[in-house]
Parts: sequence; C-alpha cells; structure tokens
Amino acid sequence: MSVIEAAFHDPLAHHLHLSPFKLFHFPPIIGKEERVLGEVYTSNAFLEEHDLFQRRSPVPLDDTNCKREKVVAAIMFSSDGTHLTNFGMAKAWPIYLMLGNLSKYLQSPPNTGVMHHLAYIPLLPDSFQDVASKVHDKWKTQQKAITTHCRRELMNAVWEFLLDDDFIHAYKYGMVIKCTDGIEHHVYPRLFTYSADYPEKLIYDLAHSITITGARVEELLKDISAVPTLNTFFKRLSTKDKPFNPAKMLVVDLLHEFELGVWQTVFKHLIRLLYAESPHGELVAELDSQFVLLLPQFANNASEMKKMAARDFEDLLQCSIPAFEDLLPEPHNKRLMKLLYRTAEWHALAKAWMHTESSPDLLEALTVKFGKLVREFRDLTCSVYKTVELPRETTAPMHRAQASQSGPTNPAVPTSNANNPSMSTPVPQPNPSAAAKKSCAVDSSHRTKTLNLQLYKLHAMGDYVSCIRMFGTTDSYSTQLGELAHCLIKTLYG
Repeated sequence: MSVIEAAFHDPLAHHLHLSPFKLFHFPPIIGKEERVLGEVYTSNAFLEEHDLFQRRSPVPLDDTNCKREKVVAAIMFSSDGTHLTNFGMAKAWPIYLMLGNLSKYLQSPPNTGVMHHLAYIPLLPDSFQDVASKVHDKWKTQQKAITTHCRRELMNAVWEFLLDDDFIHAYKYGMVIKCTDGIEHHVYPRLFTYSADYPEKLIYDLAHSITITGARVEELLKDISAVPTLNTFFKRLSTKDKPFNPAKMLVVDLLHEFELGVWQTVFKHLIRLLYAESPHGELVAELDSQFVLLLPQFANNASEMKKMAARDFEDLLQCSIPAFEDLLPEPHNKRLMKLLYRTAEWHALAKAWMHTESSPDLLEALTVKFGKLVREFRDLTCSVYKTVELPRETTAPMHRAQASQSGPTNPAVPTSNANNPSMSTPVPQPNPSAAAKKSCAVDSSHRTKTLNLQLYKLHAMGDYVSCIRMFGTTDSYSTQLGELAHCLIKTLYG
C-alpha cells in the first residue's frame, strides 16, 4: 500500500496517465486508420479495466457518496535473483513494482527510480537440507520434489504477507490518493503483469507438473498438471464472480526465453555443425574472424560464448547471415540462410517498441514459419551430421567436479580454446557419399549432442502475439528492466 502511494508521489508522478486512451496512425499507403500498440496505458488490458470501473465498482461502506474520479493503478511486478558481488556467495532476490500508468521511456533508464523495491524474498537456509533429511522419511528418494515444494511454499508465504487485508480492501474498494495535481482520486490497484524468468514462473504457475510424489497425489493432480500448493494470488484475489488466473499475468520474457534461450541453443548447435564439417576447427576459426570484422567488440572468439550477455547474443544474431554464409555446403547453406533470416526477422518484430494493429498478425504468421524452418533444419541438415559436445562443454563437468572437491577454480588454469586444433582428436576425412553421416571423431568424454527443440522457451514463442495485443509491446514488461534495477542494490551492497 505504502509503495503504491509513494509511486503516485514520485518526482515523475506528474507524467502518470490516469486515464487510458487509444492511439491511431493513418498510413497513406494503406489508406485507412490503424491502432498503435505500445504503452501499457494504451493497451486492451488497461482499457478493459478502466471501462469496468467506470461502469461499476464497489465503493467503501463508509463513503458511499464518493464522487472522486476512479483511476486504475496498473501494477507491474518484476523479480529475479542476482549475485551481489563478482566473487563470493552473496545473493539477493528483490521484487520490484512499477506502474503501467507511466511511459516505458521513463521506466527504462535505471536511474529514474521508478522501479520501486517492494520486498526481498528470503532463500532457503543452508541448514534446510540437514533438517529436512532428519524430519522427512522419504528425503533420499524425493529430495528434489520436496525442495521445490518448500521453495514454492516460501514464495507463496511472502506474497501472503504482501497481499495483506489492507491491500485486499484497496483492491476491492479502492484507496484515496492525493496526486501531484492536488486532486484526490479513488485509485484501484490492479495486477497487470509479472515479469520473471522461466524457473521463477514454475513457482507461480499452477499449471506446472513437478509435484510431491505419491500415488494419491498423482491420482488427484496428474490429469490437470497441478501442484499441491494453493497459489496466493488465486487465493487472495479471486472473487465468486471472477477467479484470478495467475498464468495471465506471467508475461513473455524475450531476454531469457529467446535471446538467452532459443537463439543461444540454435547458435551453439551451429558451432557443433561446423566442428562436424571441419573437425580441426578451421570453419569455426573462419566464423570467429568474420564476427571480428562485423563486430569489433568480439576481439575474443565469439564461438566460445564466454561471459556473454543477452545483448551480445542479439548482436550475433543481427550479423549471423554474413558470418555463416557459405560455411556449410549446399543445400545446407541455403537452408541455414533462410533460418537465420527468419530468426532475425522474428526477433525484430517481437522486440519492436511499437506495433500497429496489423503487425502482430505478421509476427503470428512468422512464428509458424520459424517453427517449420527450424524443424526442417533439424530433420534435413542436423540429421546429416553427427554432432558432439563442444570443447568447453566437455571440460565444464570436470571443472565443476574439481571446484566441488577443492574449492574455487584456480584462475591460473587455462580455459578451453574452441579454435585450438589440439582440442579435437585428428580423424580421417568423412566419406564423400551424400548418404554417409559426417562426424567428428572424439574420445569417450565427448557425448553426442542434437538440436533439442523440446523446450518450453521454444513453445513460448506462440505467446508473444497475445501478450502484445493485451499489454502492449514487450519492452514495457521486459525482465531487462529488473536486471538494470539490480545495479542499485549491488551498489548499495558494495
């Protein structure tokens, strides 16, 4: 409650849009008016909530003759765990709150202070496993399920505390706030979006299938893929007439789901294909040199993907067509060029800062095309090659094992070089027959790797159009806003 009131008294509060509106554009080529989608306060979700409260909304019993203007506060949550230092184990898991009434162009700069710190979610203590193993007789066989269940219960307990009776009263009857214009308004807080990465979505979403195992639990919940936890949002915000659906506020996450998800997966497998085509790494070296010419900031090998952020993978995608061109023989090269073009086109449309009413239709059609192309590439190109782990993937488990046994990894230990021929065992040249599968002979530590398309992040690409039509463009609720807000708490901690 106090955080919402503070948001209405911010230095930027005079920029708040208390009433939504529709924005239109008249392109001369089309010759007809088209609605523009961009801000949350011009979205369908805001318009629907605003119209609903203007027509009918309960007023508090102690002020039945209230004549104040009714205003919807479009609450947008964001949360994500972060490391507070480059070294050490200090972590924080903040929950941020911002208002969709404010323009995204004022929310995106990290120093504007519009990302309000609502709460900090505690982590399960280090002693949890010791205590749980003693009190739970099935800990050995159900350790993962029990830990996941307890994390979910902890998260719901935090939200039970935040969505207290005062908030529920304001949610139902509104709250009187004197805005910067000196006029009192009747403000009704409404939960619009919750930006979180995939692991956190699993905690909130009732439709996740990880459960406390057991025959009776499976019998009751398996058919509807539910979990044995009562979601706090559903419990506290549902009414008899309108149950609250937590899944609707969990919006898409372009940063983690696509840039660090789908595209990273595809890019990594393309590197594997180049190793399979040229076992000694000549093609990978040529790819790295192309990226250096196109993107001078990649002075190190782009193929190794060391310490890359989402913006780096975005740069790689935008320059991928000239970098990968002619590295694979035909017809694989043509198929790859088409896939990379559609991937970059999809990313550009999904990340666009402004859409017209018809452009989401283009994104929807392009999503279908991308799905067909990536499956065609898997079936007709990837199946021709026997791809294995990259050198870095092979050494990573050994480094983790050494770290767990002897503490932090010695920084003096050299890292793997994706272009070093010594990292790949010399092998005979592949059979020139078209039917023969090309392979890179490796030692027993190299496991076979295929292009895995059984990913939630790939299937989530179908949700972008509905989110844009409902809440506006993806930059309004991107998890990148929360990532930028982490800079403040890291500064305060340091």
